[in-house]
Amino acid sequence: MKIYFSCAIFIFFLQVFALSLICLVCCLFVVLTFALDTTRFPYPERPIVYLSACYGAMALIFCAAYFHGEDIACNPEVENSTMNFLSERTIRQGALGQDMRCTLSAIVLYFCLMAGSLWWVMLTASWFLSAGLKWGQEAIDAKAGHFHTVVWVLPSVQTLLAVVFKKIEGTV
Repeated sequence: MKIYFSCAIFIFFLQVFALSLICLVCCLFVVLTFALDTTRFPYPERPIVYLSACYGAMALIFCAAYFHGEDIACNPEVENSTMNFLSERTIRQGALGQDMRCTLSAIVLYFCLMAGSLWWVMLTASWFLSAGLKWGQEAIDAKAGHFHTVVWVLPSVQTLLAVVFKKIEGTV
């Protein structure tokens, strides 16, 4: 039974790594295309670039987690004396003297997840302004500063509060 669990877990991690690698390549393609020609993505399409950057950072963390294995987890493995209890090593915020890889990876994941979610909202809002209210590209571009303020400040505050109140937990 334990062999099945270890094989299934290995296959699961391998699938996560493969999908993360595909995601990373696609996100790098979008970001590099934007870097070569910034006029290629005007508003309302420009949030796709920032969304790709956020998802690319998350994919990079998942790829790194594959190579580091359970070393990125901060809590010790729990001894399992019964087959009914499946113990997992998770990320939790460590003290300053401990290995900070788990805390840093959780911060990057949390920040990019929140920012990516908000970039989806901004993409939807810019498409609504463009298609629904018939705003021009210049009018939406004038609101870009507001988009960036909301998208980058709100996840920063949320991440800072999670760090201050030591609420970072999860798995990579």
